[in-house]
Amino acid sequence: MSIKKKELKGIEIFPNPAVQQVVSYKISENVNGNIIAELYNMQGKLLVNKKLHDPEGALDLRNYNLPKSNSYILKISFSSKTYQKIILL
Repeated sequence: MSIKKKELKGIEIFPNPAVQQVVSYKISENVNGNIIAELYNMQGKLLVNKKLHDPEGALDLRNYNLPKSNSYILKISFSSKTYQKIILL
């Protein structure tokens, strides 16, 4: 199963589905302040809240004991903007 890539202006989140519960991101806008990644289950429960240090990198979710082959909502916030995307781990 694959989720179609929806174009988010200013940020790329890939691959989808994730490979070995690692999701890469690339922010193409100027970042002012912190970059925060939040992962929610489809019922809206916050599972992961992590500060990211660079505008390009990988979010490693292997240590959070998340069930595989499930859909999640990934939110990345920076510079008073929030981007969200449904991802499959």
